[in-house]
Amino acid sequence: MRTALFAAVMISTMPAAAWASPDLPLLPMPATVTSQAGSFSFARATIAADDAGGTAAARRLAELVARAGGPKLALAKSGAIRFRRDASIKGDEAYRLRVTSSDVTVSASTAIA
Repeated sequence: MRTALFAAVMISTMPAAAWASPDLPLLPMPATVTSQAGSFSFARATIAADDAGGTAAARRLAELVARAGGPKLALAKSGAIRFRRDASIKGDEAYRLRVTSSDVTVSASTAIA
C-alpha cells in the first residue's frame, strides 16, 4: 500500500487542471486512467482502513497531507477515504485508486513494508 498511499497524496495535492494532463503525478504510473467530471474535497474528510496495514497507510496519509499544509484528516471506523486490501490486485506495486465526488478508495494487495 506504500505506492497507493503516495498516489493518494499526489491526488490530494494536485490542482484540478492536472487531471487533463496525461502525465499525472503518480508513482507508479497507472496502467489505465479514466477521467470523469467532478472533484473530491479533502476538507473535513475522514480516513478508514480494513486492517492494520491500511491503518498505518491512513495515518501516514494524514501526516503527509498535514505536512503539506492540507486539511486535518481524522481516522474513523468509516470514512470518505478508505484503504482496502484486495488480493485480486496482482503485480509489484499494483494498486487501484478510485476517486468520486463522494469518496476515495485506495486498494492494494500488500501492506506497507
